[in-house]
Amino acid sequence: MRKVLKSSILTCVTLVGLCTTTTAFADSHLGYSYESNIGYQNSTWMSELEDSKKISGLSIPGTHGSMALHGVSVFDENLTRNQTMN
Repeated sequence: MRKVLKSSILTCVTLVGLCTTTTAFADSHLGYSYESNIGYQNSTWMSELEDSKKISGLSIPGTHGSMALHGVSVFDENLTRNQTMN
């Protein structure tokens, strides 16, 4: 009987914990920007590279999320998006 009571209490506590969790909405903070254009263009950046430079020797910013999925899914886009400027 005591084992059943402990199991029931543990189950109830677990269910309450799972049902009352909240999501951290970092996207509403001003530090996060979803601007797609910051007014800066650098279309000739490759002209500064040596012709013999290997691509493995480059550090190209903004590619960390190249394979990340976001958009219309079971999760809200604001929670799954990792970058907006390409």
